[in-house]
Amino acid sequence: MRCLESVEQPLSSRLSDLYLYPPENAPEGALTIGDDVHLDLSPVVREDMLVSLPIRVLCRPDCKGLCSQCGKNWNEGPCDCQDEVLDPRLAGLADLLTKQPQ
Repeated sequence: MRCLESVEQPLSSRLSDLYLYPPENAPEGALTIGDDVHLDLSPVVREDMLVSLPIRVLCRPDCKGLCSQCGKNWNEGPCDCQDEVLDPRLAGLADLLTKQPQ
């Protein structure tokens, strides 16, 4: 998410759905096994895996990310970029940070 390194993320799935057979004896809305006695679990497993994915995947918990100017991976060391140029419209706010409190 931060440094764009490839990451292996183990996932597990636990199915707890009940499928009924024959389908004509099952109540309405129940999960059933078709007349061909073939049960395709791939949509159920796919959905469960998608829900199990973490929202933010990091290469490690203390990932430092990339430099926004040169793109260097900060996990490999600092870059030689200078501090960002301050937007002149925000210069007045920066002055407030540099003034000493009285």
